[in-house]
Amino acid sequence: RVCLLVFDTEARVRRAIAVFVAGVWAELVEERMAATTSKGKSKASDKAKARVGVKVLAMLLVKWGKALDRTSESMEEESVLSGESGVVTRQRVHPPYMTGADPRSRIALAVEALWGEVDAVGDWEEILEVLLLDHSAGGKDDDIDGPDSLVESARNTVDPSWRLEEVEESVLLEVLVASLRRAKAVAASGKKGEEEAVTSDVTGALMKGLPRLFIKYQTDEKRISDVLSIPPLMNLDLYLEMRMINAYAALWDDVIKQFLSHSSQTVLTRAVSTIRHLLSATSLANTNNTKILELEDDLASQLRDAVAGREEIEVASFNEDEVIALAAVCTRMCVLAGSRDLSSWMEEDEGGKQSSAWDIVSALVERGRLGYKEEERMIEQGLHLLGLHIMWKARGLLDAKDEAADNKKLRETLRVQRDSLLERLIEYAIGTQSNTAEGVKRAAFQNLMNLYILFCPTLAAAEDGQRLPTEVLALQLDDEVQYRCAGFIQATIEQYAELLEDERPAEELTEKDDSSDDQEDVRPVKNVKSKDRRKTRSKTPERSQPASKAPLEQEYQFVATILPFLRAIRAGAVHVRHGAVLLAHYGRLGPVFDLCTKVIVDVLREEGMYNDNGEVVVDVVTRALKESFGLLLDSVVHNEDCSVGLAKQLASTFMIRGAQLAVVRKLDSQCIVKMHTTLLTWIIKRISTLDANKNKKQKGNALLFFKVLVALLKSVESRDALSIKAHMDQSFAQCKIEIPPASKLWEPQRMYEKRLNSILTKGKGGKGRKAKGATGVTDSEESEPEPQPEPEPVEDAVPSSRPRPRRRPVRRSPSPTEQSEHEVPPSVSQEDEMQATPRGKSQPGNRETESPVKTPINSRTMTEVAIPTNGNELTRKRRRSEEMEVEESETAGECQSLEDVGVEETSQAPNTMNEFIIRRKRARL
Repeated sequence: RVCLLVFDTEARVRRAIAVFVAGVWAELVEERMAATTSKGKSKASDKAKARVGVKVLAMLLVKWGKALDRTSESMEEESVLSGESGVVTRQRVHPPYMTGADPRSRIALAVEALWGEVDAVGDWEEILEVLLLDHSAGGKDDDIDGPDSLVESARNTVDPSWRLEEVEESVLLEVLVASLRRAKAVAASGKKGEEEAVTSDVTGALMKGLPRLFIKYQTDEKRISDVLSIPPLMNLDLYLEMRMINAYAALWDDVIKQFLSHSSQTVLTRAVSTIRHLLSATSLANTNNTKILELEDDLASQLRDAVAGREEIEVASFNEDEVIALAAVCTRMCVLAGSRDLSSWMEEDEGGKQSSAWDIVSALVERGRLGYKEEERMIEQGLHLLGLHIMWKARGLLDAKDEAADNKKLRETLRVQRDSLLERLIEYAIGTQSNTAEGVKRAAFQNLMNLYILFCPTLAAAEDGQRLPTEVLALQLDDEVQYRCAGFIQATIEQYAELLEDERPAEELTEKDDSSDDQEDVRPVKNVKSKDRRKTRSKTPERSQPASKAPLEQEYQFVATILPFLRAIRAGAVHVRHGAVLLAHYGRLGPVFDLCTKVIVDVLREEGMYNDNGEVVVDVVTRALKESFGLLLDSVVHNEDCSVGLAKQLASTFMIRGAQLAVVRKLDSQCIVKMHTTLLTWIIKRISTLDANKNKKQKGNALLFFKVLVALLKSVESRDALSIKAHMDQSFAQCKIEIPPASKLWEPQRMYEKRLNSILTKGKGGKGRKAKGATGVTDSEESEPEPQPEPEPVEDAVPSSRPRPRRRPVRRSPSPTEQSEHEVPPSVSQEDEMQATPRGKSQPGNRETESPVKTPINSRTMTEVAIPTNGNELTRKRRRSEEMEVEESETAGECQSLEDVGVEETSQAPNTMNEFIIRRKRARL
């Protein structure tokens, strides 16, 4: 169990377990060496010990690989380390541009972790020698073909202690490739010149051993693909330095032989990678040119032989072997055309004596409308080949301003070929009359999008404004074709979603259906069921059901179909409004699909922020959210998480933030309001319809849409929130929907309304810090609009002859007994304080000493006194006299009230009040 961590995906884990694995390997080597010497043999040499170490390494990797496969419960499928042919994986059909030449395997990860800990991992020379031995049971000399030195090495007796089994030999071959790569990588990071020395050593050893590996593993698809990964690690200039041109030509012959005899996508891709490495050796250009022409001639011969001289290829009948042969030839040409310009070779007809490869492949592609399932791969590869031919030919165009006869002829030929191919692609991909297989439809759609991207008018000029050669051949995709392409993507998404649903366990789907029976209790029921499910899983181990195709293959095919559509939207060949088809399924089809949809989000952000095209953003966002939430209303999905996640992603298209989250750019507020009002109108009408039909379950689902709207409120301002809230209230009123105040079903709507109210409150902001002694504001006063601040009175209006009155110092406060006896009514004291203050200024009051009893006349007097005056001297005198009369009436009223209550100190109160009045009069003088 611990040793299985050497295959872990985390590099830290692999490095940590490497020491323990090295100990296990060393212990097992000692055991086998002890068993060898105990049988009466002499003491083992270092060579034998090294070979035993290689044998033990291969044996342990096979053992741990099988254990890992059993742990992952995939015994029904061919695992990486099981089977007679060694490390065999399921064949996956990928487009040529998606298949890499060197995918990392678990063996490569283990070699990287054990490098420096296990001696056998870094001893690539010993591994090569062990692989060159004949490990078969017979091991006779007659079975050996090749040079005398190789035969002599194979004649060496293979000891049973290091004899390899079939699966161990396959694993060890992969270890050899990984060890060679690791040795070069370590040397590159070392001292200067070390990499060159290591590369020379590797090349010298492989010059002798590589031909033998080709002979030994040429019939095994997986092993020969590993062998084809070795030549790119060699320094080909050494062939010239060592005057081994014949050996180099023999290497070319071996690679061409494997390329022409295999039809596996992996073998062909790695063979082309090797051919590309051979062509990069400029010092051996003569041999390279000769051999590549031989390869092209062999391909043309294979194609013509497979057709067998038939004239009407479009309607001719082919047997099963001929269809397989034609599919293999088209695949080889397609893979080679992916890295080399074959446009001239494709149009070569030998002066009209032979049919060109373009004509033959075009005729084969015409058979796509027949809909034969067995010809699917042949037509699919033919479409890819014709698409690559158009791309290479467009790349060969000269300057757009060049009006030479040759350039015009090239343009016209390219136009004719492109238009004829586009006609077939549209018919196969989105046509209504064609009976086309699914694989052919996918290939036609991919090439259709690629060609429209290549000749898109928006890409006809370079960034510096210079015209590109493709400008004269620009293509505009019709609106009808764009809508059909969007429909094709919609159908592809639905088909892939059905595949995902079929792969899910039936138990999970049942639980989701049960959890959505009662919407009001959906959360508690889900929690209870999740606990029960955890208990059930702990008792019974879950076993995955084997699918008809590998899920990874299905995902590759799906992503390969939608990626050209995304690129077309990004390039401008397809309008961004069709991106709503992809956005509507966000969160439903896996993380890879969600990552792809971010391209559309970026395009929408650019349209709204930089191109002032907010209407398109509103249209795409509303359509995407409606379609996404419609999946919940149609019971396709079982919760609102996908729609809420989509809303959070789309919210980033409304604004761009800079440093410290400052808003740099923002979408027009009218567009944001329009988006909210449109969505509110749509969902409220749905709620009204469901309410009229008494469908409580679907009504509860519809109300969850307000959670989606909450995620879109980040960019809403206060004035926008007021318009949105008014529209929501009006829509509810028009539909005659009453919102229950305590229903849990309406909780999302209340949350949305609460967020709107909080935005409104935040937008109003505070009214400033209140001065000390300022009275509180009632709700009615707060709801009224704020009055504009009046200008403060100008001090220059006061005559300079009148000195500013100064307040007298306050006397020592009397004791509590004296204070109660000489208590002054608060109205008089407040009035006195306000009069002793300059006009137009507010006097802070003491709330703790205020009397709880206030009379209306007091508030009236305070209001009248607080009004600033800017009149003349006569007006001020008249107002002063009026104030004195009011104060005398207040004094009389206070005295009368005190006598009615029966307080004994009434006789002292008027005297005190008279003193205050006299003092105030003196202050005014």
